Amino acid sequence: MFSLRNNFKAFVTRSPLTLLVILGAVFAAYCPALNGQLIWDDAYLVGENPFFRSPVFSLEVFRHYLFIDSLSVYYRPVQNLSYMLDYWVWKGDPFGYHFTNLLLHSFSAFFLFLLLKQILPSLLESNAEEHRGKDAAGILAFCVGLVWAVHPIHNAAVAYIAGRADSLISLFALSAWLVFLKSNGVSPRWRWPLRAVVLLAALLALCSKEAGLLWIVLFLVWTFGFEKQFSRAMRIGSLIAVLGLVGVYAWLHHLPGLAPETMPVPSEPFSQRVFLMFKAMGDYTGLIFWPEYLHMERSLGTSGPYPDLAAWMRNVPYEYKGILGMLALSFMALGALSRSPGRQLRLLGMVWFLIGFLPISNLVTLNAQSAEHWIYMASIGFLLFLGGVVIALPRGQVALTTLALVAVIPLGIRTMYRSRDWGDEKRFFNQTKDAGGGTQRIELNLSNLATRRGDLPMAEKMLRATLTQAPYSSLARTNLGINLLAQHDRSKEPEAEKYLTLTPAALKHASKESPYAWTAPVTLAQLRASQDRPGEALSILDEALLVYPQIWDLVALKARLVQKMQGTAAAIPLVEKYVEGRWWHIGAWMTLAELDRANGDANSAKTAWLHASRLDIYNAKPLVELARLCAGQNQFDQALEYQTEAIKRDPDKPLNYLLLAAILDHLNRGADSQAAQLHAAGLLKKVGQ
Repeated sequence: MFSLRNNFKAFVTRSPLTLLVILGAVFAAYCPALNGQLIWDDAYLVGENPFFRSPVFSLEVFRHYLFIDSLSVYYRPVQNLSYMLDYWVWKGDPFGYHFTNLLLHSFSAFFLFLLLKQILPSLLESNAEEHRGKDAAGILAFCVGLVWAVHPIHNAAVAYIAGRADSLISLFALSAWLVFLKSNGVSPRWRWPLRAVVLLAALLALCSKEAGLLWIVLFLVWTFGFEKQFSRAMRIGSLIAVLGLVGVYAWLHHLPGLAPETMPVPSEPFSQRVFLMFKAMGDYTGLIFWPEYLHMERSLGTSGPYPDLAAWMRNVPYEYKGILGMLALSFMALGALSRSPGRQLRLLGMVWFLIGFLPISNLVTLNAQSAEHWIYMASIGFLLFLGGVVIALPRGQVALTTLALVAVIPLGIRTMYRSRDWGDEKRFFNQTKDAGGGTQRIELNLSNLATRRGDLPMAEKMLRATLTQAPYSSLARTNLGINLLAQHDRSKEPEAEKYLTLTPAALKHASKESPYAWTAPVTLAQLRASQDRPGEALSILDEALLVYPQIWDLVALKARLVQKMQGTAAAIPLVEKYVEGRWWHIGAWMTLAELDRANGDANSAKTAWLHASRLDIYNAKPLVELARLCAGQNQFDQALEYQTEAIKRDPDKPLNYLLLAAILDHLNRGADSQAAQLHAAGLLKKVGQ
């Protein structure tokens, strides 16, 4: 038994082996998510988002919020940089994005293990055994890292592509902390370069998500309250460096400019928010110990007093969470005050948890009451506290190891089943609804899913049900209007127009509620154009552009209508004005190129196509059009260069090889032309099969 225990201690001190264990555990638990679809915000962030398709956006991402046409003001440029790297490696394959998410989470867990192994020995008092602190630290670091790596509560941060910001924060923050510790033990020659790396990694953590500030606070609390070996000068120097770092981050955060105007979020009285805090604590505690009801769109219910018995009965399932939260916080406080072995560890765990928990506790008004991925950082502190409780028991190391290894298997299995939900859009939304998260947003997403499947009557039924519950929802009204028109039933057009017709004041109000309220006027304008009423269509678009001047769909439709009514030359200035401040918008530049070509200005078209070609490293169309333009000007050598590059970007399209063959013919390269034609024929045959 003694030999087995020593072997285990030796194992957990070997970092490469621990890395392999964590990688294996994470990929085993989350493997169902690897083949998952794009879910919810994924569809925008790695689909429509213009800022990840080319390295030319590496600096531009720092000048925009994450969702460019949304009401949210999330400043996360590093998240976009990670998508940029994924796009370069995986060419937009969702598997690659999920694979990266798993790697980010795995290395975050591994770096957590490395950090805990270094900072915990001083917190574990020596007792009967001379090296108990060091041995216990290694075992505790391994157990916490492994349990944290496979815990199901992190699915929303790992299985969800859009949720990777939490893993990015942890990865960079833990890296910065580890390099900082390393820099203290090297010669002055290397110390300052390493400290520069620390500041860069910390800045990347901050630019991954706003919650990176919590890691900065945690580092300062550890520096001033737990680390005993630092001199006063080192502590003050660390504080000054952190303040400078936060100053740089604040400057970066203001680069996007003014935030979009939104509807004010109603704020409850402070006394009710205190009750919500206890409920949130109970919700997260329950999920850590019993992660059964995992779902998005979590709610903690109202916070009394209740107007009647029925309201109280509806909220009974939520009230026990408040009691559980009070008990959990009380237990933490008692554990931290207890003078039994491991007190400093329990105190660090409690402080770590509270730093991560208080900003999401509802003491301040949030856009939701509870969210699983919010607990990503705080859960480490919770596990550390529990480890401090167990390790204080007689034979605590054995008990801790046994509990951790026993817990990892069911937690991993639960994670595996939960990650399946993220693999399929329909399953995800239905599971969320069945688990108690059937909010208006989920219902709207289910109706959108039915629309994409072509089941318009079912989508209509869902939208009408949503409007019954929320009759003033601008997005539900707009979606229903679009749905009714899509059914091509003339009898439903009057009702559709009622939902889509908005006065300027109503559109302005709707724009504060939903970033997609512009879909109503653009759909109505399309209807008027199809009714041969282009003048009315332009009036609708002009009014909408006063509220939504940044929406390309409105500008593009107006340009098409103007081109049809007044000619191509009249439409070009509209698009030129739009791209003046949006050099990054590939759709607008491609439209401008097409208009210039239609207007007979081949050189301007070539300039626009060339610019567009730099905005997406895998979009072959701009290069194909450049090849056509050059071929039309008898510049066949230049045409060959562009077409060859286009084929590198899109090697599976037969038409690309046919154009290449035509260019090669003009260059008197008959053998190469024939080879290109044969390759095109082979691709066509493959498509036919």
